[in-house]
Amino acid sequence: HPPAAPFDRVIAWATPTVIPRAWTDQTRHGGRIVTPVKIAPVASANLTVAASVRDSTPTDLRLHAGSFVDMTPRDVPPHLPAYFLDALLDDGDAPAWLSAVALRGRPEVARALLHELVRRPRTEAVSFQGDDPSVLAHLAATRPDDLAAAFTPLGRGIGCATAGSVALLVEGALVSVGTGEARDLLRARLDEWRDRRPRLDEMVARCVPVDGGWRVVLSPDWA
Repeated sequence: HPPAAPFDRVIAWATPTVIPRAWTDQTRHGGRIVTPVKIAPVASANLTVAASVRDSTPTDLRLHAGSFVDMTPRDVPPHLPAYFLDALLDDGDAPAWLSAVALRGRPEVARALLHELVRRPRTEAVSFQGDDPSVLAHLAATRPDDLAAAFTPLGRGIGCATAGSVALLVEGALVSVGTGEARDLLRARLDEWRDRRPRLDEMVARCVPVDGGWRVVLSPDWA
């Protein structure tokens, strides 16, 4: 809303894929933006970011848990992600979906793996919940190209994917299908997370300029 700019604060109630440049351009120097935003090109890979704005650039980013629905100009069913949907099985009441960087552009493989996640997944117990936001942040920071998310009858999960496998943390279990490569990757990432147990406020985030805004990128280093 340029006629009312500049603003001292911009607070968002929907999740954009990037921090829109219109927001930073209309925020006063020294003002603040608080918004959920994608931290990787994967559905549900969202955290809330608080940033200061200096010369129309977001700086001093701090990460927090929390997210809202995807920000989109088109109508999207509330149970589906608006972006980065790589496979969908819609049998009626409870559609299942898969989002994975490693499977992007390979819809037949993604759909086959999703079918296995729904019908015949391998499961093993893990000692912590997959909905810990610091686990998501660690996965996005260390191996973003392996990141995956899905929703199946077992619940919503976050994890890793390769060209022939998917492994997810879902409701206190590690769920996997395919060759087992993604399962091994996810176990390794979880061992790293256990060693450090990083908090969100210890993780380093920065903004990279892209078309239309600022992409949030997490660092594998800690503050």
